[in-house]
Amino acid sequence: MSTMSKEKMGAEWRLSGCRTKEEKEKEKIFMQGIWKDEEKGCLCSTFYEIDMGNGCVKECPHVLYHYLNSITSIGCVMYVVGGLPSDMLSLIKPTVNAAYMFYLDSDSGWKQIPPYIPPIPDAVAKLPFKFPAVVSLGGKIYAFGSSTRSPFALVFCPTSNHWDTLLPPSDVSFFDVYSSSSAFADPDNNRLLLHFKTSSSIYAYYPSDNTWQLILDSFTCCTKHMVYVDGVIYVYICHHEDLVFAYDTITKQRLEIVFTSEVPINMLIYKFQDMLYLGNGLMCLTHHISRTVDSPVPTVNIAKFRFKRSTDRPGVLIITPLPWQTYTLNSLRSMSMLNYYSF
Repeated sequence: MSTMSKEKMGAEWRLSGCRTKEEKEKEKIFMQGIWKDEEKGCLCSTFYEIDMGNGCVKECPHVLYHYLNSITSIGCVMYVVGGLPSDMLSLIKPTVNAAYMFYLDSDSGWKQIPPYIPPIPDAVAKLPFKFPAVVSLGGKIYAFGSSTRSPFALVFCPTSNHWDTLLPPSDVSFFDVYSSSSAFADPDNNRLLLHFKTSSSIYAYYPSDNTWQLILDSFTCCTKHMVYVDGVIYVYICHHEDLVFAYDTITKQRLEIVFTSEVPINMLIYKFQDMLYLGNGLMCLTHHISRTVDSPVPTVNIAKFRFKRSTDRPGVLIITPLPWQTYTLNSLRSMSMLNYYSF
């Protein structure tokens, strides 16, 4: 099936207001917190797993200073990509390999994947892989961006334990993604979507035939809180009455937001740290409160809402706010929450 026919098929069922198949809702959130180990004199990452189905919070093994990274998964295996290892804390210009990647094995804890070795071992290529836009598709992991001085893209295959480089669209010349959430998987059409900064364009990449296609030639909205679902880009807008900005990539129009009930005041006054898609028309916003004098135990607040396209007004998105959920982290550490990932 051609690229255009796949897009047309997707547009037809999206505009009709119904999905071709039912999705399973994700019930777990994987989180990464950063805290300082005073004894070792360095930063550490602690990972938590929140099960929204039974309300349980579980702490996962931590690793020494793995900062400015991103999280993705293949099946039930979590991957952390990017950052700086502990022996590079004091180095301004590191001279080691460009990509760092770990995965969490439930039996033996964290394991490191062999790093990507640049084909040209110059100083620019050896800059660390900072806060990449990471997404998984078809059993492979795609990581876009690196240092701002030498942006590039890598593809990792867990089966062969091998890295490959990926070339950008011919008219873009290099990868300059907006943020760590600028890459989206579109499994229904077997493609990735990538938001480029300099050109303000969104391109689709098709791994099956290694081709690129321009989807939007002007999309200037820039934020780390972006989610792509069924042809629509959702952007969280802090302290705004609409809560989200929704843009249909097929009709190239902004959707009107209509709420079925009054938006809880907490959803408007809080500055949420991330927005996650949980499947089946369910989204959530996450907010972490660190350990303070007034709140001695750190907590994570989750604000969920359902969304669907109006059946009689295709340009309208209907949002239903859901009850607020709060989870307590069993920790005496004061930390900052860096990453959230739903699975």
